[in-house]
Amino acid sequence: MEKSKELLSMLENPEYFLNAQRQTLESRIEAKKLTESEAKKAKIESAKSVGRKASMDLLNQSWGDMIVDIIGAHEEIEGKLNESKEALLLGEYLNKSDNQEYALKRLINVITDPYGSILFNKLLLILKDYPADGDMMDILRDTLLNLSDVNNFKSVFTKYKFLISLIDRITPQAMVILQDYLKWPPFSMSMIINNNHVEGDMSKEFTDAYSHLKGIDDPNIVSRIQYSVQELQKNEFVFGSQISTGQVIMQPSEVGMDLIGFINHG
Repeated sequence: MEKSKELLSMLENPEYFLNAQRQTLESRIEAKKLTESEAKKAKIESAKSVGRKASMDLLNQSWGDMIVDIIGAHEEIEGKLNESKEALLLGEYLNKSDNQEYALKRLINVITDPYGSILFNKLLLILKDYPADGDMMDILRDTLLNLSDVNNFKSVFTKYKFLISLIDRITPQAMVILQDYLKWPPFSMSMIINNNHVEGDMSKEFTDAYSHLKGIDDPNIVSRIQYSVQELQKNEFVFGSQISTGQVIMQPSEVGMDLIGFINHG
């Protein structure tokens, strides 16, 4: 119970924990400042050194213990933040489940299966690289829901491992746009058609039409949308084809549809 309270506190007030760590380290730096003679000696000794030896000289001075402490503090902060994000992911997973007791049992099936456990760990590794309040949390929650529906992890292991690698390949913003594929608008552009597919970059034209549809006029957001579309094109998650009006429509590719199904639940 105390552990769950600590994780809840981290999720609700992460700044409090981080500020406490910062103040502790800063106060130790103040208490452990090099004396004038030590600083002079360090400067002289370091001036005699080149490359890595200069850094080693600093470790041999009074700051050595402090550097080790900073590394330790960072590891503690990272560990607690990761634990709190993992707890939030499981909370989100349960919150979206119709039957929470059943969902917990399905989760146990995931983590106690040799193949399921590997897939679950890969989701947690992705989670480490993102904040708790971003789009990636929602994507991983739905992915975990889909993963918990599996009865034979060995049979889907290769496919699911590949799909998880795709999640780690593009930004959450690109995946959010991919999930919205049913609302993609047609647009006009100069084009070259090859096997009914439009060749070349269509990110600018699509972004203009999509941003207009969504009522987005902030140039920074528009720029991020275009970058996300370029990601989708580069990774071959989408393609463009000409429709009867002579306009172009962007569509998910086969692998794009596989990814959409994997990161959407319900």
